Amino acid sequence: METDRIILRPWRDSDAEVLYKWASDPDVGPRAGWAPHKSVEESLEIIRTVFNDALHTWAIELKETGQPIGAMGYGPSCECDLPAREGELLIGYWVAKPYWNQGICTEALRLMLDHIRQTTDIKSLISGHFVDNPASGRVMEKCGFVPTGETCIDEKQYQGMGRPIRVLRLVIKTNMDKMIGYCGINCEKCEARIATIKDDDKMREEVSRKWCELFHTDIITPDKINCTGCRGDGVKYFFCNELCEIKPCVTSKGYVSCAECAEIDSCTKLAAEIGNNEDARNNLKHLIKREQNK
Repeated sequence: METDRIILRPWRDSDAEVLYKWASDPDVGPRAGWAPHKSVEESLEIIRTVFNDALHTWAIELKETGQPIGAMGYGPSCECDLPAREGELLIGYWVAKPYWNQGICTEALRLMLDHIRQTTDIKSLISGHFVDNPASGRVMEKCGFVPTGETCIDEKQYQGMGRPIRVLRLVIKTNMDKMIGYCGINCEKCEARIATIKDDDKMREEVSRKWCELFHTDIITPDKINCTGCRGDGVKYFFCNELCEIKPCVTSKGYVSCAECAEIDSCTKLAAEIGNNEDARNNLKHLIKREQNK
């Protein structure tokens, strides 16, 4: 898995020295609940045990240097005291101190979440951060995690005693159906969503320019190009969330999309929104067929 800046790849024994370099920093591990590494040998043992799962734990490799600068992964949450639902998995991550505040953790977490959606049937993920480490929470919320309102004390974590943990959860939409918007448009292909997932400011500027020209307006500024999909968790494009008539109509009737509505063929709101968008109409037909086969 990769972006323009990073690669998520399995840990290797040859990473031990650079892992020790970053993981021995006393400002890194304790913020995430684990003790600083004491030797290269310990780091190698961590790679061979804790990180020895190419499917669920990855090194965050910086393409510029070809070396890992952190870790990203998910797994069973039974060994911690977070209020996980049955079968719910826990996500965890960290990045070396020289790379803080550069958006790398957010970029890596979005990459992993896309992988989870495309390759698993996981329904939800849980995570948390010590309240004295709010930066970690901001990463989660940028990626769609929602605070549950709960806090807990996990005394099993390193220096966890007496440090409250703020709990967040992400409900995963695992298949394409969940990315089909209320009106039938596939949010997976939306340029605003792609720019958001990539956290690409240049793409936001280009989409802003193109959409302003298309809709003859100047209000679609780059900062408004943020969306994770109209039926998913996380930030929404302002038009879809505030101005589109489809969403309130569908949700007021208790439907998941226009595909459940008996008035779909005669609906003027839907016609005004998607016009002759054949892909959107085919997506709704797909959802109708799925509902009929339930």
